[in-house]
Amino acid sequence: MSFSLKVKKEIFESQGPRHCKIAEISAIIDMCGIVSHHDGRVPISIKSENTLVNNKFFQILQENFNKDYANMLLACKSANIKSECCKRAYIGAAFMCVGTMADPKKAYHLEIIAPPKHIDEMRRLLIFFGLSPKIHSRKSSQLLYLKEAEQIATVLNIMGAHVALMEFENCRVDKDVNNDINRVSNAAAANEDKMIKASAKHVTDILDIQKLAGLGTLSDSLSQVAQIRLDNPLLSLENIGKMLEPPISKSGVNHRLKKIAKIADKYRTEAYND
Repeated sequence: MSFSLKVKKEIFESQGPRHCKIAEISAIIDMCGIVSHHDGRVPISIKSENTLVNNKFFQILQENFNKDYANMLLACKSANIKSECCKRAYIGAAFMCVGTMADPKKAYHLEIIAPPKHIDEMRRLLIFFGLSPKIHSRKSSQLLYLKEAEQIATVLNIMGAHVALMEFENCRVDKDVNNDINRVSNAAAANEDKMIKASAKHVTDILDIQKLAGLGTLSDSLSQVAQIRLDNPLLSLENIGKMLEPPISKSGVNHRLKKIAKIADKYRTEAYND
C-alpha cells in the first residue's frame, strides 16, 4: 500500500461531528462531484476512481441525510466552513479526493489537484494554517503543492492522519541521521585527502633537501621534524609534535614544516639556475 493511500484510509476512518461531516461532503462535491437537475430531481454523481471517496460520500449521505440529496445539497450550500475543525475536515476530504503524497522515504512532496474554481479556496484554507502552498499549472488543471517536510507534517496533522504523521516523522529522522552520517563521512574523507596531499608535499620538500644539500644542513629542530615525517608519511602534525624532544604543539610542527618548505624552494631555485 502506498503512503498516500495509507493517509487517505486514515482520513476515511476518522469520525467528526455533523458539521464537520457536512464540510467533508462539501469538499467531495467540490472536488469530484457532478450535480445535475432533471425533472425536479437533483442527482449527484461522484467522479472518482478511489472507492474510499464514494464510500465516504454515501456513508455521510445515509447517516446524516437519510439519502436525501436535496437536503444534503441545501446543507452544503448553507455550510459555513469557518470553524477550524471544519476547515481541517474539508482539507482532509479534499486530499482524499484529489490529493497525492510521495513516499517520505524517497521524497517530500504533497499535492492537491483541485478544480480551477476551487483552487483559490483550497489555497486560502492552507494559508489559514500557516502553510505556503505553491500553485502549478499542469495541462488543463491547476495543483497546489508543498515540498518542505515541516509543512507536509503540518498538513498530516491538520487532516488528523496521526498514524501516518508518526511514520512520516520516523522517516524524516532516519533521513536526517543518514544525511548527518554522510556529511561527517564526506568531511572525514575530505580531511583525509587534504592530509595526504599535505604529507606528500612535506615528503617531497624533505627528499629534495636531502638530494640537493643533505638533511645535515638543517638545524636540529628542523631535522627532527623532517626525519619523523619521512619515517611516518601519514602521521598527524599533532602526533609528530608528541614524538619530538621536547614535544611541541601542532602549530609548532606546522611552523617548522613551512620553514622546511622555504628551504626546499631555495635549493630547488638554486639548482634550476645552475
